[in-house]
Amino acid sequence: MWLMTPLGFYSTVCARADGGKSPDLDPDLLMVRVRDPQHLDNLQSQFPQLRGCTRTSSIGTDYPARMFVSKRMWADVVRALVLDLDYGNFKSRVSAARLTAPSYGAALHSVWSVMHRVEPREDRR
Repeated sequence: MWLMTPLGFYSTVCARADGGKSPDLDPDLLMVRVRDPQHLDNLQSQFPQLRGCTRTSSIGTDYPARMFVSKRMWADVVRALVLDLDYGNFKSRVSAARLTAPSYGAALHSVWSVMHRVEPREDRR
């Protein structure tokens, strides 16, 4: 699952069992992956319950910083993010919040543009 918030961009997947040594997935443990470690810092600042979660660095991977969190705790964080939503334009909110590097805002505009191509249009049928 990809989650884009004013705090950052998070790619969340099930963690592997046995600390990553097993091909099996742990159904109760998630790995929250980020491209910019500041995004995890922002998340842990906003949600103190995440401060005790294990973080790792994975140089040379597509997501260089990762945090392991229980599925229940992540659901609570996502719920809180939804309940705290107080803006009418996401990209403008990200820019105004200044919690992330300007490159994140620029990337959001690119994502918007790419996803706009998914929109069904009469001329594409």
